[in-house]
Amino acid sequence: DLALVLESLYEYLLSRNTSKKFRALWNPCDDSIWGYGISVYEYLKYYVELLFKNEAYYDYVPIHCIWEHKRCMLMRIEYMEKNGFISDSHQIKNMYMDLEHKSLILRNKMLKYGVTKNQHILKEIINSITELFNSEHLAIKKLIVDIENRK
Repeated sequence: DLALVLESLYEYLLSRNTSKKFRALWNPCDDSIWGYGISVYEYLKYYVELLFKNEAYYDYVPIHCIWEHKRCMLMRIEYMEKNGFISDSHQIKNMYMDLEHKSLILRNKMLKYGVTKNQHILKEIINSITELFNSEHLAIKKLIVDIENRK
């Protein structure tokens, strides 16, 4: 369902709390506590800054989830490419392959920090988070434009 894909991409880009759609079934998540969509990068950066100041416990799972999300998005793009839903698939796919690779490196740096406790690694991670945010923001916008032009 291409319309649903577009809706999801817009919600991700606009950092919407999609749990509100299901409030008839359960209470939506609290906007003041959780990050949604692309805004999770800011929450992740904040977490790493707290970790740097020794004000948080080490946990690689949030960064691992970022990497998993990029893998899923790459598979989604490959599916849309295979089925002709996007026209500029080569560029978009390359952008997401790069995002997936960089997020894997980011995840591995976090694992390395867990072993070494080297604060310099956390500074690298913070810079990488900003770079990932900027790259993904551009890739999502390109994907949305490409899908909308196919409709």
